Amino acid sequence: RAFAMRPDIVLLDEPFVSLDPTMAERGRQVLLDAWQHRPTAGLLVTHDLLDAAALADRVLMLAGSPTRIVAEVVIPPENRRAGTEAAHAFAQQLRLLRPVEPILFPDVSAASSDRR
Repeated sequence: RAFAMRPDIVLLDEPFVSLDPTMAERGRQVLLDAWQHRPTAGLLVTHDLLDAAALADRVLMLAGSPTRIVAEVVIPPENRRAGTEAAHAFAQQLRLLRPVEPILFPDVSAASSDRR
C-alpha cells in the first residue's frame, strides 16, 4: 500500500519485528519487489541487522546518550539486495562492528565532549 501513492520516500519503522523469520524473509522480498517496480527513497529504522543488510544501501549505527552516529557502513553495490545468503553474511559482519566510541564524525564527538 505504501507504494500505491507513488511517494517520494517510504518510511519503515521496524516493519518485520513481529514476524517469524520465514514471514520476515517473505516481507523483505515483497518490499524489494515493490522497490524494483517503483524505485523510491526509503528510510528503514530497525534493530535487526539482517533487515539492514538485506535492504539498505547504507547503514548508520547509533549508540550512546545522547544518541549519536557511531558508524556508517556503505554496503558495496555488488552486495546490495544480493539475496538471503549474502544478507546473512553481511549482517554477521555488521554484528562485529559495534564501536564504543564515535568513529564517523570526530567533530561531533569533540563538540559533545566540550558540553560535559
